[in-house]
Amino acid sequence: MTYQPPTTPYEPPMGQQPGGPAPMAPSNNIVWSIISIFLCWPFCIPSFIAGSKVNQLWSAGDVAGAQKASADAKKWGKIGIIVGVILWVLYIVISIIIGVVAANSAANG
Repeated sequence: MTYQPPTTPYEPPMGQQPGGPAPMAPSNNIVWSIISIFLCWPFCIPSFIAGSKVNQLWSAGDVAGAQKASADAKKWGKIGIIVGVILWVLYIVISIIIGVVAANSAANG
């Protein structure tokens, strides 16, 4: 006698017709959160929070909520990356300007 796992029919989330292929859960976009940690970490926090809700909402059958959480995770991750890149570029430019000014004042003074 071999073990046979129990078979339960697939129940689609509310608003979808049964019998079709099982829809894919939306991405939790955690990659955006991880990248934004290194560039501007304050924006990765809401991205991680929204991304952690995606699978939970999907499992509960809340398709719209899972899609919104997925979009929010991506939005906050992108904001963190964009703001982080801008801040790092400004930091580098200001550092170069300060270095040039300091070198000129040392040469003239």
